[in-house]
Amino acid sequence: MGTSFKPAFLCLWLGAYSLTTGAAPARPSLLISTIEHPQISLIENDLRMAYDRLGITVQFTQVAGEREFMVGNRGEVDGIAAKFSLVEQQLPEMLKVNVPLMNVEVYLVCAADTVCQQPILDDPKQTVALLGGENAMSFALRHRKAQRLELVSHEQILKLLEIKRIKYAVVALSYENIQMIDSGGIQISLPAVYSDMVFHYLHRRYVDLIPSVERELGKVVRDSQSNRADMH
Repeated sequence: MGTSFKPAFLCLWLGAYSLTTGAAPARPSLLISTIEHPQISLIENDLRMAYDRLGITVQFTQVAGEREFMVGNRGEVDGIAAKFSLVEQQLPEMLKVNVPLMNVEVYLVCAADTVCQQPILDDPKQTVALLGGENAMSFALRHRKAQRLELVSHEQILKLLEIKRIKYAVVALSYENIQMIDSGGIQISLPAVYSDMVFHYLHRRYVDLIPSVERELGKVVRDSQSNRADMH
């Protein structure tokens, strides 16, 4: 995890255009962190479309969920693709783009051929895997008695469930897009354990950009949600 990130400053946004005669100015660029998650591509697509309307290119870099707080607050990335609003107090150097991106629920998921019922979350003899760090999954288990096994990514959790290396986990999923999860070896227990909205965050050096991003991202998200609803 020794990767270093270089902030993508919007120098062109501030008017530092190329002095070369006849040369078209390059598009400004932002570096946005994401986590490994089966459904993150939907949010990435919405962000690309919104920033494209503003003439800004976005590049995504995958970061472990617990490290997003560090790289965000240090300004090593320009923004975070999506975080639950409940953790924003851990992002003092980041500003919320006040457009709900997706309603994401925390579910108990279980390996195939396992009794998948939520009372196991209160059984101190059981172990439940979750994404490491302070996040919606740890928040959902805050009053539960089961032992915790912290892993590095949603992808790792789903894989270990499929091959039955673990029996139980809690993961954050958008149920309306649940078909994106290959559930051949996984059971999902209903209802959700916890539910909340996720939001996009930008470093505070882009405070002047927030209103424009909120305007365009709001349009994109409404269109995307409408299109996905038509497909169901």
